[in-house]
Amino acid sequence: ARSRRIEGEVELAFTIDRSGNPIDIRVIRAEPPNTFDIEAIRAAQRWRFEPGRVDGQAVDTPTTRTLRFELGG
Repeated sequence: ARSRRIEGEVELAFTIDRSGNPIDIRVIRAEPPNTFDIEAIRAAQRWRFEPGRVDGQAVDTPTTRTLRFELGG
């Protein structure tokens, strides 16, 4: 994508588990399609979050995040 000077955006849906790890990561929108999907998922697999809590107990929490892929100046 870089050599072709392509920029884009990928929206991911996933669940933050009780340990703060993203699980069940999937692409729900990508522009351009199928260009940055794999890299977006790889990045999300490295993320860590504070888990959601209900009555003080950690719970699985569904969420979405959008990643923007831009060329540096």
